[in-house]
Amino acid sequence: SVTSPAGSFSGTLVREVTFEKDGTYSSSSTEDGILETSKGFWNFTAGVGELKKKSQLTMYETSYTNPSGTATWTGNYVDGAMDIKELRHKKMVLYVKVTSVNMSGQSSTYEETSTWEPK
Repeated sequence: SVTSPAGSFSGTLVREVTFEKDGTYSSSSTEDGILETSKGFWNFTAGVGELKKKSQLTMYETSYTNPSGTATWTGNYVDGAMDIKELRHKKMVLYVKVTSVNMSGQSSTYEETSTWEPK
């Protein structure tokens, strides 16, 4: 579910992600018939502030491809950190909520809960 000034949206997106032990990942999804792929790095957080170790999953892309072409990034940055609500051998539930307020005082919120299970 995504909430923004334009309204709320909800639905299902099937995304296949492969996490490798060396800290890399690759993913692909098809939305409205358009194939999108990405590659990058993943890691668990190390416990920052009040957060416990491995309480969040971080991912950052190094490449993104769709029918228009490919974009690439270099450097160490975090594309997103997701709270781990549930972590089992065959299931992971991730949650992210980000609220931003612009200089005019307008607020927008992005909120997502996703369930990841093996194929």
